[in-house]
Amino acid sequence: MNVVFAEALAEFEDAIDYYESREPGLGLAFADEVARALERVVAYPTAWSMCSRRSRRCVITRFPYGLIYQVKRTEVRILAGQERPDRLVPKSATRDPAFWLPASLRE
Repeated sequence: MNVVFAEALAEFEDAIDYYESREPGLGLAFADEVARALERVVAYPTAWSMCSRRSRRCVITRFPYGLIYQVKRTEVRILAGQERPDRLVPKSATRDPAFWLPASLRE
């Protein structure tokens, strides 16, 4: 199955730059964790929680970040990368599936 980043590639690159600016090598560690998450998504595309009728969210290990994606016949389309604000907002807000969607996908 192919992985297509769609518009999320810029968000992913921004996150790498952010983590690298915080500590040298942290951006690379983040990229490695995202790569591992993508491998898991490709291997088990339906294993993660639904956050809309067609989209799922895979949480990144070690970083407060998640990938919003959709599974198509021959590809996994990454729609957005989103920082998990677990410490910034009440847990009840993060339980709402719409919270994790990019604004363009909210119904």
